[in-house]
Amino acid sequence: MAWFVIWLACLVFLLASNSWLATFLYAYSLYVIIGIGHNYSHKNSQWGKVMDLTAYPLHIWQGSHCFSHHTYANLERDIEIIAFEPLIYFLSSQPQNSKITILAQIFVLLFSPVGAIVGLVDIIMGVEKFRASIMAIPAQFLLAFLFNGGDGLLKMTAAHVINGVLFMALSFPSHRSQGVWTEGDPNPTRDYAIHTIQTTADHSKGMSFLGSMLLFQGFTDHVGHHLFPTADHSKMPLIKPFILEACREMNLEHMYPTHSFVKLFIGYFPFLMRKRPGN
Repeated sequence: MAWFVIWLACLVFLLASNSWLATFLYAYSLYVIIGIGHNYSHKNSQWGKVMDLTAYPLHIWQGSHCFSHHTYANLERDIEIIAFEPLIYFLSSQPQNSKITILAQIFVLLFSPVGAIVGLVDIIMGVEKFRASIMAIPAQFLLAFLFNGGDGLLKMTAAHVINGVLFMALSFPSHRSQGVWTEGDPNPTRDYAIHTIQTTADHSKGMSFLGSMLLFQGFTDHVGHHLFPTADHSKMPLIKPFILEACREMNLEHMYPTHSFVKLFIGYFPFLMRKRPGN
């Protein structure tokens, strides 16, 4: 509830001042909203609906993320992987990325505003049924235009683009960095727990729950989240010792290190450009 009030205050500040400072603050408020919505979406809580304020509406997020990604992380059935084809290939079983892949990251920057437009087009074409929640983003752009005209639209677009950049830059490395297993790599497993440890990376050991939510949307203890997705992010530090104990009992400690975020972030582009088997 508290952050919803902060988000609303940032929106009012943006509409009233139409400044770049307000644009960045509003983008950041949306970034944290995603972390909160992500947490509650797994519990089917009403607070999960705050996702509708972003380019990732709850009714789509629960299918692509809560079901597909959490069931098939880094596999060919992971919608969060195949959504970027053919611009970017993340799996070792997929074609080799070229240097133009770096330029394809520009598409990522446009994902938020483009996603909102696609959602409206789907409704008009009858592909998607009308939901009041789908109007949350268009309403933000309408308010921006009514208060500040074309420049207001520019600032609102920039806010959603910045939010998308923060979200993807700070969350992607948890599954997409050097050393993280994907389909096509050696030694696949049908054991869900081991698969989760292979495809997911924790980082920033010892960070508080509040710090994790404000900086990384709660993604710091990500293995625990994938093993117990309905557990609140605030409980992840309590769960981690049990995962470590289980890894010790099964001699899997080497598969469950805690990384630094900087190492994971730096490993993102080498991960994209790595040599695929058979190429």
